Amino acid sequence: MNKIITKILAAAIIAFMMLGCHNAEKPMEKETVKRDSISQIQDTVKTAPIRCVYKTHGTCSQSITFDIQDDVITNIVFEKGCNGNLKAIAHLVDGWTVAKIESYLKGNTCGDKQTSCADQLAIAVRQAYEETHQ
Repeated sequence: MNKIITKILAAAIIAFMMLGCHNAEKPMEKETVKRDSISQIQDTVKTAPIRCVYKTHGTCSQSITFDIQDDVITNIVFEKGCNGNLKAIAHLVDGWTVAKIESYLKGNTCGDKQTSCADQLAIAVRQAYEETHQ
């Protein structure tokens, strides 16, 4: 889906560039766009962040909301749970990649539980990445 949006945006940018600005008294001259220009535009068009909500399992927090753009996670918010600790975790890992979050948080437990809010975040971001990069 993201590749389709990127191609549509690139085509729209190319069409806009081809139209350019012109004087109404002077007819517009036709311009050609090289293939290199198209790939440069496609390389610079970034995908928009996608807002994700993950319902947690086996923790005090009820859900985690965050943005994913490519493989970078931002704007993390936990609903319920240990307020101070979860705000700190969200702040510390903001801007990290999915892989980095997993490497630090996956497998972390809380008390006698087999998971934790941090572990749930690692699971959530991996799931979001897999769903957005099919």
